[in-house]
Amino acid sequence: MYELIIIVEYQYEMGRVRYFINLVIVFLILLTVAINRDGRIMGKPVDEIGKKIDDPAKNVIDFVSAEGVRHIESKGIIPGSLGYGGPVYLRMMIENDIIVGVEITENSETPSFLRKMKAVGFFKLWNGQTLDEAITSPIDAVSGATLTSHAVINTMRKMAAYAASVPPVKINHSYFTLKNIIGMLVVVSSLIMIFFPFKTKQWRLLQLLLNVLVLGFWCGSFLSLSLLVNWLSNGVNMAIALIPIILLTLSIILPFFDKKLSYCAWQCPMGSLQEILGKSCNKKLMIPLKIEKVLIYTRDIILLLLLFFMWIGVGFEIMDYEVFTAFLFTNASTAVLILAGVFLLLSLFVNRPYCRYICPTGALIKMSQNTQQFKNKSSV
Repeated sequence: MYELIIIVEYQYEMGRVRYFINLVIVFLILLTVAINRDGRIMGKPVDEIGKKIDDPAKNVIDFVSAEGVRHIESKGIIPGSLGYGGPVYLRMMIENDIIVGVEITENSETPSFLRKMKAVGFFKLWNGQTLDEAITSPIDAVSGATLTSHAVINTMRKMAAYAASVPPVKINHSYFTLKNIIGMLVVVSSLIMIFFPFKTKQWRLLQLLLNVLVLGFWCGSFLSLSLLVNWLSNGVNMAIALIPIILLTLSIILPFFDKKLSYCAWQCPMGSLQEILGKSCNKKLMIPLKIEKVLIYTRDIILLLLLFFMWIGVGFEIMDYEVFTAFLFTNASTAVLILAGVFLLLSLFVNRPYCRYICPTGALIKMSQNTQQFKNKSSV
């Protein structure tokens, strides 16, 4: 019996080691994708790592056209402010110290976000302002494109300050916004449900609703392949991305406490919404066992194909079709909204169809945790 306990404990500790190795492998895979797509690591170009950087002033674009309009591009003048997909760069046109145009140039933002901002006239808000007004005037972010909006606002203030040669007014990104506070409370409540055994159907339903309404629709906080690659490529704004960072940290730490796939089961807004819809319909589609066995492996195949294509340098835009961005429905692409609608409709008759058969992010989390080998010694 003593020898059996020793063997079980050894297997348990080896499971922890394998989990750590899996995390490193997953990190390296995502890092490779980030480098292939953007050529950057945490905002720094790969070919500049370890090299002496030339004077950035050599690359400054700041000139006056024949019509007397001054053109300034932010790249080469100020560091790009981080939006949702990465650093955002702008071109500003000035005539007689009055701003007459603003255009977005180099960026990695989701196209639908930019279309929404252009449609509501966001980039025209500075037209007619003096440089001093552009430095200090309050500009509201576009709902559903908050990260991109703040990046543009911050960049415009710095560009106006450069043009006027006065210090810019910084945007105060506080960690303790109402969204972050409420979002953290929802995450804490999910941790209570994960660690304590008093779970009932009513409490779980309440948690699922909070995940959907608060984390999903209000905070727009979820994990996705696109988000993880963006972070590795461009860095992270801690204050703006606080809730997703907490969710990612917990998904990494909790398996060490034998709480595997906790994000998928207890925190993911899309998984929660599918489960809620499934509970509202008693009629279920009976999938033949043979087909079920095939479907179970489809999301792993999708993940591997996706990683392979991005590893060889193609198919990066496929990441943007994960259905999580449907929670940002005013800016989500039509294709994403249609996909989300199809899987939500299916979830009435099939248990969490997107999570179980399609979700590459869920497959990545499962791959990192290697649940077949990471066993709980208390169960032996």
